Amino acid sequence: MYPFPDVISYYMRRWGKNGGKGLRALDVGCGSGVHSNFLAGFGIEVVSMDFSESSIAHAKQLFPHPNISYQVSDFASFKPQGRKFDLAIDRCSTTHSSKNMTKDFYKMLQNHLAPGASLFWQGFNWDNSGRKLGREQADGSWSEFSGGIFKELGSTAFFKHEDLPEVFTGYIIENVRRISDLDMKTEHDHSSWIVELKYA
Repeated sequence: MYPFPDVISYYMRRWGKNGGKGLRALDVGCGSGVHSNFLAGFGIEVVSMDFSESSIAHAKQLFPHPNISYQVSDFASFKPQGRKFDLAIDRCSTTHSSKNMTKDFYKMLQNHLAPGASLFWQGFNWDNSGRKLGREQADGSWSEFSGGIFKELGSTAFFKHEDLPEVFTGYIIENVRRISDLDMKTEHDHSSWIVELKYA
């Protein structure tokens, strides 16, 4: 029901509460639609895509905002329509595929971004403890997790720091943060990257 704090911070640092009106945004793997609703509240036109029909149906019920256009699509088949995007938010979405799929998606997306477009991306770190509970697949992703939070989530990609420039070829990487969520009792580290990008 509430947007991720780092998404809020990312938006507010760039546009503030009065600066985003007229922008067009893409919510990649929108899930419940919570980030789409957050952006739409500032007068932003939002395209919200997710491969899950049930997620899209749920998002439409939770957040039936007139500024939001919901679309069922996966990363490979997504075909953006309309004017180019000024902003894209991807919070742990393409990371639930493979490194190559993530790279291919962001290469495709360049054709649909306005000059100077801003992007927020979060993906799982190679050192995430959950990776050790999975099995590496032929495409470099991980699945068949024996336990942990990834067990029911299918294919997942884990990224090393040196992977990021390759994945985001054609973008300017403005900032990279490693987020660590370490459980001191279990020593499970649910670590991820937050990458702030610009399309020149």
